[in-house]
Amino acid sequence: MKIERLLEDDLRAMIDDGLVRAHSGLGLNPDHPFMRGTAQNPDVYFQAREARNPYYLNCPAIVTSTTCGAVRQPWGSRSSAA
Repeated sequence: MKIERLLEDDLRAMIDDGLVRAHSGLGLNPDHPFMRGTAQNPDVYFQAREARNPYYLNCPAIVTSTTCGAVRQPWGSRSSAA
């Protein structure tokens, strides 16, 4: 028995276009962001924000020590360490 390839018209007849559009509308889209299924309350969110503050405060010192105070300017010249 030979297997025949389905024609596109036959496939379209088996699939409801409205259901396909409805399913596609449920997907995540950067133009229409939507958050669902999260259980993080505002207090937990702000606790996490406060917990990372020390890392952000230490970042300039780490960058300065790593680059030895020489930071490239966008135009290519070097600035001296202050």
